[in-house]
Amino acid sequence: MKLLSFDMEISDVFELDKHEDMEKYAPFHISVVASAIHKGEERVWYSKDEEGRPVFGLTQQRAHEFLEYLE
Repeated sequence: MKLLSFDMEISDVFELDKHEDMEKYAPFHISVVASAIHKGEERVWYSKDEEGRPVFGLTQQRAHEFLEYLE
């Protein structure tokens, strides 16, 4: 059995009150995702501009690629 972990960072900034449900701020904008397979591959998922520089958020296409990878 392979174990995979991932960490997803959002670029939205907000402050939650005690016991406040963060779902009221959804949908969230994903800035970057990192994934790692135990004793295997590590990947970072982010979007780039035309010159190859990182941009402020994951495009829908890049997010879809990450979901396909998880599948």
